[in-house]
Amino acid sequence: MTTLVLGGGIAGLSLSLFLNEACIILEKDENVGGLCRSYKFKDLSYDIGPHIIFSKHENVLNLHKSMIKTTEKQRLNRILIEGHFIKYPFENHLGMLSAGTKEKCVTEFLENPYQEIHPKNMQQFFLNKFGEGMTDVYFSPYNKKIWKFDSSCLDLQMVERIPDPPPQDVIDGSLGLFKEGYTHQLTFSYPSSGGFQSLVDAYAKKNLEKGNSIYTNSDVKKIVKEDKTWVVHTKNGIYKADNLVSTLPLNLLPGLIQGDQHLDMKELASRMLYNSIHIVILQFRGDKLKDQFALYVPDDKTIFHRISRLNFLGPEYGEGSDVLNLMLEITFRPESYLSKLSSQEIMNKCIEDLGNLGLTSKTDFIEGEVRTFPYAYVIYDLQHRERTNTILEWANKMGIICHGRFGKFEYQNSDQVVFDSILLAEKLNSITL
Repeated sequence: MTTLVLGGGIAGLSLSLFLNEACIILEKDENVGGLCRSYKFKDLSYDIGPHIIFSKHENVLNLHKSMIKTTEKQRLNRILIEGHFIKYPFENHLGMLSAGTKEKCVTEFLENPYQEIHPKNMQQFFLNKFGEGMTDVYFSPYNKKIWKFDSSCLDLQMVERIPDPPPQDVIDGSLGLFKEGYTHQLTFSYPSSGGFQSLVDAYAKKNLEKGNSIYTNSDVKKIVKEDKTWVVHTKNGIYKADNLVSTLPLNLLPGLIQGDQHLDMKELASRMLYNSIHIVILQFRGDKLKDQFALYVPDDKTIFHRISRLNFLGPEYGEGSDVLNLMLEITFRPESYLSKLSSQEIMNKCIEDLGNLGLTSKTDFIEGEVRTFPYAYVIYDLQHRERTNTILEWANKMGIICHGRFGKFEYQNSDQVVFDSILLAEKLNSITL
């Protein structure tokens, strides 16, 4: 028995490694990795947003730390509001805000008229949990920048990822008695060299040692079921197998299946929402952000929503260097205004915004580059769950196993994807594939 796995990201590579059956992995790009790929800018390795190694799943964390050499780091994330660096999570550190903004946040938290409502969307959740002050200052503007979608039109599926401190911690934080919160991310590991790609490459190596096949430059063009055999047509050849796993974006899957009987699924898939992303790498002379790693920027006049100081990650990423290595992330909806900007326009705007924030100087700029990726974040709009479940059920009835962040159209970190691979492999290995 053979399994065809569409997509050579961490979802496809981890599942293939854990399955007992032989697997053929088809990857459309020249290199495996998907959203967990790393790229080179001169001697600097960088990811599509820094993919740190952490997990609540101890078996996944131990596996990843055993596969590559890593460096352990203490989380150092802050939120930039009105020139103040507020430690993450925001609601635990209100005492770091300006006096007026702090008073607004604390007052609206203690006298919250939204406490009795039963939230039906993300905006209502913020108001109910944190009050109007914190919602207006941070939660609403920052989430709108990430999702490029108003939080009143997003459902509640993401709120479980938002820290939920006891009210006393919020009050203590406003008085300067700070508590960490979100402790499972307090420390993390990162590959000592090569970026997150080094972990992806380790998975690929283990697959090859196991006897699995990996074919890159194999963009899927058509999927056909012939009797009990799956036939997948790519630009470089045709592959056949008994079983099919897709980690391809779920909204693309109906369009690859032949037959007019699937037209309703194709139409439904066309309405599934997601964001793309520009990743901007900029180098400056002098490191003015000595103790920073990730900075969240809710300011709506700034094009990027997050800054990562890559120097923080270790010597291979510029630690101790006089050159500041920054990664900026800009999400955008396909076909939106931000999707039309040239790389130079994006870079110029980023340099200007960094200067306006007082973080860097245009005169210190050395060099940079912009890379754009079509798939970054699933958008949990109010119709997401219904649409996604309908297409997943359709795929399941045909015998296609959908897996991974975009394969299932779920917002998942890489560690959760691997944990799901373990569970899925255990299930599939226990039955005849």
